[in-house]
Amino acid sequence: MSQSDSDSDTPVDINDLRLPTITHKSESIDEDSKKTCPDAASSNQNEDGKLEANNHEESKEPSPEESKKLGAKSDKFQKFRAETKDLISKTEKKKQLYMQSASIDKALEGFETAESSATLPNDLEVNDPRFKYNIILSKGYKLLKKMGNGAYASVFLAEKVSDPTQKCILKISIGEERIPDTQNEYEIMKSLDSHRIPKVYELIIDNDYYYSIICMEYSEIDTNVLQFVNKYGSLAENQTKQAMKELFEALKYIHSLDYAHRDVKPDNVLIKAHEEENEEHNVSIGLVDYNIAKKAKSYRNTSYEEGKEEISKFRCNYLTHIASQNSQAPELFKSGYYSESVDIWGAGLVFFTLMTGTKIKRGDQEMIKEQISSLENISDNGRDLLHQLFEFEGESRPTAEEALEHAWFVE
Repeated sequence: MSQSDSDSDTPVDINDLRLPTITHKSESIDEDSKKTCPDAASSNQNEDGKLEANNHEESKEPSPEESKKLGAKSDKFQKFRAETKDLISKTEKKKQLYMQSASIDKALEGFETAESSATLPNDLEVNDPRFKYNIILSKGYKLLKKMGNGAYASVFLAEKVSDPTQKCILKISIGEERIPDTQNEYEIMKSLDSHRIPKVYELIIDNDYYYSIICMEYSEIDTNVLQFVNKYGSLAENQTKQAMKELFEALKYIHSLDYAHRDVKPDNVLIKAHEEENEEHNVSIGLVDYNIAKKAKSYRNTSYEEGKEEISKFRCNYLTHIASQNSQAPELFKSGYYSESVDIWGAGLVFFTLMTGTKIKRGDQEMIKEQISSLENISDNGRDLLHQLFEFEGESRPTAEEALEHAWFVE
């Protein structure tokens, strides 16, 4: 047996193993530096002292001007923080209200009637999942007939629960964002007094479910121009003349009070043709939907091209949604100033629909003129007035008063 074999067979005790001691270089250097440079420690201490001094300088009190700036920044941050919390709170509230739309116990407090749990009949259905019939009942009204659905509201014939003989019209909007517009419409209609404009009785705002309801007088004139021509066809010229006379009288009245309707179109003009053929005034109209009507303001606008000043009553920003886009006057598609003449353009839309049974096709000035020129069964005076109503420049259109003085109405 060799020596190597003998060594390999001998057991090794791990305790006999000794690892070499390793000295960290940094420690060695520090020790050496202490020996060779006895002032090193004091030097480091001095450096620390300088650092402490620098830190002391950096932490000194800010100047009054700096304090003011810091305070302003802090105020802005606190305001932003508060506004953000408020926005989150409102958003959460809206979400909760929408999710619990099936629960209407609060709206029904104190309302005792056998119909309080009634459901909306199928023929009165509204295309809005938030609509709850019981909320309307809780306000003391029972719905009888759906008159129409708009983009932002539904209109119903209704009656008082306490007195079924009292018929009325309810215009119902849902959504917190709709409340200001409904309030504006109510206040404007309340200030108007004309038999061609419905009277308003009551404004109901439900801040729990964001319902806004206008209660107004019921009239037998309950079909708009578009519905009428779709059912009965176009009117004869003499009937159209009577309808347009009443419409211009309504516009003359609201313009005299410095209001512009801003959404005159066949959908917003109600009409009724009486059966008595020999009756002189066998057509009646009503002008409705003052949702975006506006009180005029005077703006001083300098026209650099003409070098003169103009006084206009309304101002429009480019692409600002005012009326339905298919019925907007041309000036509402550009930024600048405009007047109540936008309603005269709308009257032209009503005039054309009554005479033809269809809406006019939008286009440039020449396209509009061609459609008017091709009309049949209309007098030259009627055609001339229609051309004037569709002038592309607002100041070139007649006022409502001037339209009533046109030869077409006196021939």
